[in-house]
Amino acid sequence: MRTRYHPREGWLSIGLLGAMVLLTARALQAARWSPNLDLLTPTVLAAFVVGILLAKSRLPGVLAFLLALVAGVGVITSLAFRFVPDEALTATEKTLLIWERVQGWAETVLASGRPGTDTAIFVMTLMAILWLVTFFACWSFFHNRSPWGVLLPLGTVVLINTYYGPEDLTLYLIVFLLLGYLFFVRHHLLERETEWQQRGIQYSKDVLFDFLRDGTVFAVVMLALAWLGPTAVESETLNPVLARLTRPWLAAQETWNRMFATLNYRGNSRSGGWFGQEMAFRGPLNRSDDLIMYVQAERGRYWRATVYDTYTGLGWEASTPRTIDLPGEHPRIPLIADAQGRIATDIAVELIRPAGRLLFLPQQPVQVSLPARAVVAGPAALEAQSIEEVPPTGLAQLFAKSPLVTGDTYTAVAAIPDPDEQSLRQAGTDYPPEIAEHYTRLPPTVPPEVAQLARELTEGLDTPYDKAKAIERYLRTIPYDETIPPPPPGEDGVYYFLFDIRAGYCDYYASAMAVMLRSLGIPARIAQGYSQGRLINPDAHVYEVRGLNAHTWVEVYFPGFGWIEFEPTAAEPVLNRPPRPPEMNEPNTTLGQNGEAQSPTERENQLDRLRDIEGQIADEQGGSDPFATLRRPPDLRTLAVPIATAGGLALVLLAGYWALARRWQRLPVVEQAYDQLVLIGRFLRLRPHAWQTPREYVHAIGERIPTVREPLTRLSIFLNKARFAPHRYTEEDEAHASATWREARDRLVAWLVRRRPPA
Repeated sequence: MRTRYHPREGWLSIGLLGAMVLLTARALQAARWSPNLDLLTPTVLAAFVVGILLAKSRLPGVLAFLLALVAGVGVITSLAFRFVPDEALTATEKTLLIWERVQGWAETVLASGRPGTDTAIFVMTLMAILWLVTFFACWSFFHNRSPWGVLLPLGTVVLINTYYGPEDLTLYLIVFLLLGYLFFVRHHLLERETEWQQRGIQYSKDVLFDFLRDGTVFAVVMLALAWLGPTAVESETLNPVLARLTRPWLAAQETWNRMFATLNYRGNSRSGGWFGQEMAFRGPLNRSDDLIMYVQAERGRYWRATVYDTYTGLGWEASTPRTIDLPGEHPRIPLIADAQGRIATDIAVELIRPAGRLLFLPQQPVQVSLPARAVVAGPAALEAQSIEEVPPTGLAQLFAKSPLVTGDTYTAVAAIPDPDEQSLRQAGTDYPPEIAEHYTRLPPTVPPEVAQLARELTEGLDTPYDKAKAIERYLRTIPYDETIPPPPPGEDGVYYFLFDIRAGYCDYYASAMAVMLRSLGIPARIAQGYSQGRLINPDAHVYEVRGLNAHTWVEVYFPGFGWIEFEPTAAEPVLNRPPRPPEMNEPNTTLGQNGEAQSPTERENQLDRLRDIEGQIADEQGGSDPFATLRRPPDLRTLAVPIATAGGLALVLLAGYWALARRWQRLPVVEQAYDQLVLIGRFLRLRPHAWQTPREYVHAIGERIPTVREPLTRLSIFLNKARFAPHRYTEEDEAHASATWREARDRLVAWLVRRRPPA
């Protein structure tokens, strides 16, 4: 007669584990990070089978892991043959081509430090990660009998995928949590069944159904409460701690983004991940509608986060970045030499979603209200020892020295450019040598068609300003599209935008304009941050800035004026410079702060105002709150997590105390004492076994804690008398039993205080 194979862990456990593994792969596929993610399903299925077989074998752990790695390399390589579509090639030739592709990616990313754009390498990396995670989950469960080795790695993958995925993947996380809870309940019951069988204890087979039914109901209720409960925002108390804890994670995230730069990431404004020291051409853009900050400023079109000065063909980077401490509590940044047409403007910012320590300010901040560090880049940045030695164009980013949390405010004075068109036309081309050399540099990989198009668009134009406006007007005719795929591996991003796909978003518009201007010998760079936002208080000049305002734009250098902003993105309002009024026909006259003509003497006074701001911010800190009209009563959701946690614990404790009190009300005093002793014993990992009598159990505790042996022995005598004596248990006996238990309990508490309980 044939017998069915019944694994020790049970088919239900294997089914739940397999469902969680497949769900992890399906969640990654649903995120649509890149093409060919359907290869993840056969990868995890193969890893699941190999993991079970090796975990149930008698092979040593090291040998099993080596065999798993060899099998993983073989499976991933065979599945990766899809990336080599030539059917005429042999398996060996395809393997060599895949290896060469991996080597090329490694040289690009690891050796040269440039962003990686080969999505095939990303898919193979995910396959390798899932293979290892799946094998480790199988090994942990079938070999080590540990459910945490299953839940933690798989849950981490699903959680990260849900948080950063471009799609709403919350359903996958909810289903995974439900499966994980049932898996944990099934594992716990499996351990109990094993113990019952070893002890020869009879139990009903229906207990499995009861456990899973009650566990499912409990899991659904908890998930529903978590879903319907208030959403917690960043806590001012916890944020500084979290900022320190998440710093290594943010560094790893930036490295990952550089390694796989063309993926379909979610624009996570909250993390500030948009604004690193590199920008790669990517695929679809997804920006959140989260409120980022309030900004009060009479002038300013952009709130800049970072500047990129070097074009690589695959994106932009801040070359030779270096961090420099700014001295003082209200540090000053030296004013650039070319400061014509600039207006001293006071800025106030209230943060709602801080990006770490990053400060958002208009171009050319002159002084900020809190201790800060500057990231400098570009020409001579490596040789600069202080902010005074940094070249006028070298400031790339500003960071606060302390973590920024929700509700933090800071103020600044900025020299915002506002020259008229005629002045920019007359600026000429007498660029400083370091500007002309560095900010017109292009890699040799830029296709010649890009420069040819720039020459055609600017034919017959004489001034850099007119050439820049001509290119800007042309780019604004290209359709705006945030859903474009990333450029093919190795293709220049600007060429891809201008000639292949003919659509894109701000990264592509700004890059195309800057590269075309550089091909004409006009210094240009790009900047990232936020556009102006929505004006919500015209009287106070307060703007509401959201994640949808995350933006990239162009800055062009003009002698005498410095960096001037341009807006080539079709989805943004046109940035028009004011025309020259008739009264400004005399030479060297510019516009003042209110649009009036400004003589050379008046302009010099304005520059003196920018240079002489010592102590201004410190004095203004005691003034009125610029955001007083915006502030609402404190949002209690800020404390949702700690309040919900404390409330939940309180409810659990109250429910437990109520249940125990009701239980003890129905018991005699000596039975209450023994029940409390059992609870303490469970805490000490000395739970009573079914075959132990109370006297034997008391003796076991006395062996562990000799100081309580004598009173507990007397307590066991009272218990035996209450249970088995033929005569009635008297009130005097209850009084003696109660006194004996108090003595034993005090000695137990004293022992716990003196000694550390078991882990």
